[in-house]
Amino acid sequence: MVHESLDTIPGWQYGLDPQGVGLAVRSMTREPHALGEALRIELAPLAGDSRVHLQWYIATRVGPWAMWTACRPEDVDARENVLRRVNWFGIPADGEPLAEAVS
Repeated sequence: MVHESLDTIPGWQYGLDPQGVGLAVRSMTREPHALGEALRIELAPLAGDSRVHLQWYIATRVGPWAMWTACRPEDVDARENVLRRVNWFGIPADGEPLAEAVS
């Protein structure tokens, strides 16, 4: 469920976390997001993996959007801040991004 032609958001992947199978849900929260209503799922890592696995589902005006990341606990806030700064969907066209991260 990855679309290679879309521009990437630093630290994030489109689709579902391929390592999510077998991980326990640590928390599930509803989050505000400029693009629409979001569900944030934090997964507890398996033994020997210190990374935090995050899955975000955002109900946008152009359809549902799934993003995931796996990072060190100290990098979670920075990764989520990048995702929260995405605030625009344009009409997809050749060479145009579907979403833009704004500084």
